[in-house]
Formats: sequence, C-alpha cells, structure tokens
Amino acid sequence: MGIMVSVWSDVLERFNVTSKKLQEVKIDLKTVLSLYNSLIKYSEELRNNFDLYEKKGFEKCGIKEYKDISSRKKKRKLAFGETRDAEAKLTPRDKFRSQIYISIMDSLIFELNKRMSAYEEINKKISFFFGFKY
Repeated sequence: MGIMVSVWSDVLERFNVTSKKLQEVKIDLKTVLSLYNSLIKYSEELRNNFDLYEKKGFEKCGIKEYKDISSRKKKRKLAFGETRDAEAKLTPRDKFRSQIYISIMDSLIFELNKRMSAYEEINKKISFFFGFKY
C-alpha cells in the first residue's frame, strides 16, 4: 500500500504540472511532443526505481516486510513426464513487483507512447506549414 502511495504521489504531481502546460492556449506541437517525451522518460525511470519506492513505502507505513497472502494454491494438471519442480515460486516482494508494479508502469508507458505517436503523426502531416520537424 505504502509503495503505491509513494509512486502515485510522484506520478500525479508530475502529470499535473505537465497537464497544465499542455492546456496552455498558445502551445505548439513541438512542445507537446517534448512534454510527452519527458513523461515517457520519467515513467521509465519510475519503473526502474522500484527499490527506492519500496523503501519510501515501508518508511511511510512502518512496515518492514511483505505480507504473504496465503491463498489456495492452484494445482495445474501435469503433462506426461512433467514435474512440479519447474514451476516458479515467487516471493511476495517479487510477486508484487512483477504482477502489480511493473504491470502498472508498463501500461502507463504504453498509453503515453500511444498518445505521443498520434501527435507525431499530426506533426508529420502539418510540419511543412511551420517549417520545423521534431
């Protein structure tokens, strides 16, 4: 919980500042592309800084370790000659990092790239009017 509070606090602060700049009346396409590019790079840095946010989150909540949520273990039917030794057993930390944190960050980066590519297409089509290229 504390990890996500720390991450979203930073994300929303940065996105709010950028959003205000994007809503300015006199903004050119080159600036829009630059702002989206900076958000993408920032999000990629966040994705790679899990350890920092983990530390911040633990400090905020006063928690020292992950709670192992015990749920019913799913048993997959094995094929002939297959053993259960090959199944990955993740620690609660690795499970949170890979299934939640990385998934959220990847979705965020994907959506930003999708929006930026739309602006790049517009830029390609109309840049000759203004005499600049991104």
